[in-house]
Amino acid sequence: MFTNQELVTLWANDQKRREFVRNYKEWGVWFTQPELDLTFYKYDLPGGGRVIAMEYLREPYYSERSVSESVVCEKFYF
Repeated sequence: MFTNQELVTLWANDQKRREFVRNYKEWGVWFTQPELDLTFYKYDLPGGGRVIAMEYLREPYYSERSVSESVVCEKFYF
């Protein structure tokens, strides 16, 4: 976990914020929902806020890939 000052430094610009979010797997798995193929990661912010990353599988939109090859997608909640 980061302190408030460390987060301010870490999120000093857009590139650093994007890198923090891209590395969501380092936050650790919060819980999984195996029936829906969902995995949730969370980061508790100082002061009570939270960032949640939801990882899920979906079928590709285009036909070049085989149907059995799923794509990992992420959705973020703040």
